[in-house]
Amino acid sequence: MVSVDKARVARKKMVMFFLLDASNSMNEGDKMTALNRCMADAVELAKDLDVKNTEVQIEVAVLMFGVGDDGEECRWIRNEPEPVDRFEWIDQKAEGWTPFSKALDMLNAAMSRDRFLDTPSASMAPVVVVMSDGHPCIRSGDEYAATSEAIERLNRNRWFVNSIKAAIAIGDDADKKVLSDITGKPETVFEVHDSNRLADVIEFIVVRSSVITSTVIRDGEREVGAVERFAEEAVVKHEEDDMNSTGWTTF
Repeated sequence: MVSVDKARVARKKMVMFFLLDASNSMNEGDKMTALNRCMADAVELAKDLDVKNTEVQIEVAVLMFGVGDDGEECRWIRNEPEPVDRFEWIDQKAEGWTPFSKALDMLNAAMSRDRFLDTPSASMAPVVVVMSDGHPCIRSGDEYAATSEAIERLNRNRWFVNSIKAAIAIGDDADKKVLSDITGKPETVFEVHDSNRLADVIEFIVVRSSVITSTVIRDGEREVGAVERFAEEAVVKHEEDDMNSTGWTTF
């Protein structure tokens, strides 16, 4: 009889990377409060999926960017990806700039065998979720150019290229062009204008990426098949949703 611990070890690891905007503008309209609440709910949802999924073990890695202008503009809230069954969301604060390029470079460095993906033979392609309510911004210099260069570097990373990628544009001021450059597909950028929509989109991303990854394992397909399948489901999601809202509303 195989123990539960041994059964879990045999499962393939899938890391969900969340890059979350924590710049000062996220304090407007209680957007940061909504993000904290939705992320806490998303973690609990991922825990339920993890229990039900006998083939994939979900791990979580969260990078906050824009957490102050004191030199620590970006930080991982854990030193390494943590199995979701042990992960507890801790509310985050928002202040400072929106250093997209630094956040993307930190993601690039983490997506390697030397860092967060140190067991490649037992890992599925990751999931990358980026949320922002603004534009690339630093104290000085051309952050747009730096962000474009960081995206180019990421697109040379095999893990990133084969990952399921999604972005959430919070409110009207989010730079959807930059977000679509990151995901590589405009259809995988979701606009949200209230906390209910934010919760709904996060749930969609967490559930569908988990289900698609499991299907890839069963079908024996290459991970890139999961990328295309997620984009197709994102198109359907857009068609089903009412996108007439503007601004940001807190419920």
